[in-house]
Parts: sequence; structure tokens; C-alpha cells
Amino acid sequence: MAFNPFKLARLSKGARALAGVLIASLILALAAGIYALSRQQATFVAGSFYSYQLQMEHGLSLGSPYTGEASLVAYLGERGFTLTRRLSDDNFEFESPNFDYLLRVKTHRGYVSAIYHYLHPNAKRPQSRPCFLGCSAEELEQKLGAPSATEAYPVPSYRYELADAVLTIVFGDDGWVVETDLQRPIMREQPLPPG
Repeated sequence: MAFNPFKLARLSKGARALAGVLIASLILALAAGIYALSRQQATFVAGSFYSYQLQMEHGLSLGSPYTGEASLVAYLGERGFTLTRRLSDDNFEFESPNFDYLLRVKTHRGYVSAIYHYLHPNAKRPQSRPCFLGCSAEELEQKLGAPSATEAYPVPSYRYELADAVLTIVFGDDGWVVETDLQRPIMREQPLPPG
């Protein structure tokens, strides 16, 4: 059965109005679907970008295998990181190769479950912006897009909801990033952790 466009002219006003409403609804639904998919893709790209940057910096990412303290210390030691504190059986703090920042690694059930970066207090703004430390809010949004949530108290913070992680970024008094926390989400509804 072929469609005859000339039959549309013979439809009543009510039928033409109904057809117009249906076509407009389909167009709006398509536009909403495209917008939702574009936002979802942006989050995926942001997560991949951050994961790639971490791997370039120290070779770790969430889900990296953890076979014990000795192997983790040796692995990061090859990349210039020095163990400074063992906070618990599954929580370690390292000094970066150039003494720019502290790296904290948490593990759970044989895998890396959280990675934290802390710029040293009173440190100068890093030129290379390792792991986004030293980025301004504008630079950060250019790289990652708009955050999923923001907090102003007790410290300015951005949160990015990634596909399999939550990235929390904390700004210091000077307006640049002083801390980044990448961890597996426990409950996505929780507020941002205090700095």
C-alpha cells in the first residue's frame, strides 16, 4: 500500500492538527534522546581522558591489580614515587618524583579502588598541571566539561560522575585545584566529602 501525499490535503482540520502534534512530538523526543546521549558520551570521554592521564603519570588506574605492598611500592618506585606513609594494610601514600604532590592509593580485594592527589600546602602552581593539580575552574571545564555537581562549602568542589567512578576535585584559596579524588562510587547520592 503506497502513501499518497495528496490525501493529506483532503483530511479534516482536526486530523491535520493531530498529525502535526504527532510529528512535533516525534521531533521533540528525538531531540531529547540526542541531547541525553551527547551528555552521556561526554561523561565517558571525560572518564577516559582522566584515566589515560593517570596512566601516563604513574601507570595506575582504578581496577589495576594489587598483589601486595611490596609489588606496589616497587612498581611506583620504578616511576620515581617514594613511599612516605603506610596508613593501613590497604592505604598507602607516596611522594611524587619532583616532590610536587602526594599520591594516595587505596586498594580493596586485590584491586586499586581509589587514587588521590594532594598538592603540597603553600606549593606554587604547577606548570605541567599533573593530574589536573593547579588547573583553574575554567581550564578544568575546558578539559572535562561541566561538573555533575558543585559545592561551595566548606571548600569549592566539583564532582564528575563517570561511568564506573566518581571524580571529586577540590579548589584551594588561590582558585586552582589542590586535590583530586578518583574512587569507585559507593552511593552516588552522597554529598561531596569535605576537603
